[in-house]
Amino acid sequence: MHRHFLTSALLLAASTASAQSPISTGPDSLPRELVEGLLRAGVSSYPGDGTEFVVGRVPPRLAPFMYVPQNARVLGGLENSNNTVTIMTMRMSREELRATFARELPRLGWTPATGRSGYAGWGFMPAPGTAQSGMGLEFCHIGQSLQINPAETPSGLSVVAVVRNYGSACGGRTPVFVSTSPGFNGVDAPTLVNPVDTGMNLPDCYQPVTLAASPGRIMNERLKTSIPADKLLEHYARQLADSGWTTAGTQGSTARRTWTRPDSGGTVHEVTLTVTPSAVPTCQEVSMQVRQIRKP
Repeated sequence: MHRHFLTSALLLAASTASAQSPISTGPDSLPRELVEGLLRAGVSSYPGDGTEFVVGRVPPRLAPFMYVPQNARVLGGLENSNNTVTIMTMRMSREELRATFARELPRLGWTPATGRSGYAGWGFMPAPGTAQSGMGLEFCHIGQSLQINPAETPSGLSVVAVVRNYGSACGGRTPVFVSTSPGFNGVDAPTLVNPVDTGMNLPDCYQPVTLAASPGRIMNERLKTSIPADKLLEHYARQLADSGWTTAGTQGSTARRTWTRPDSGGTVHEVTLTVTPSAVPTCQEVSMQVRQIRKP
């Protein structure tokens, strides 16, 4: 089955499939679960000429390199000149999924992604081995990126596997730069890695934010996570302690903590992390403020 596949076509297929059996019944029909999975995957962002859809199996180009757990049910997918997408459902936790694919995909030639495209001098970064959004897992092989993105559904985890040429952390064309020098105007600022399965600046977390004027520099990120504020700060606190920062208290709130670190010239650098609940469920605003405190 070949055609240009846009979101409008998927929506039409979804409305048609609702009146059909869950199994494809003709050359131009797609199972409802597959249509819904492709919509969740944002399939309109994977355009390409000569798109081919498959039902009940992994697309041929990816099949030799894709691990399918024993308890998984493959719904199908698509492939075109730019991307290959596979959707499957399975009964396992996110932790089991991470452990399973981390063990099995290297046996098929994939290595965990370690790079980051673009400048990462200070502030917040996605967890290693995840996509730029911070969600799911990312693996590399000969310049290609395999992103594994799970989502909870009533039937278990719906797992979307997307292969792109020269993916976000696999292209090798943009060097990763993590600064070891002061971040801005001589202010020493850390780089902190977010927890696994924590999305960064995703559209569903968008809301207008107004920051109060304050001394120093501020770095803000909108994180999609169900981790409570105190646990988020504990996650960052371990990284700060490992790089020589000393806690200076919670400033009356478990959602706001401060650390300090002196340099060889007698200047004390201060970093304050604040976690603010968002009006959007499972989204939180995390800010990092850095400033200098010069000794007399």
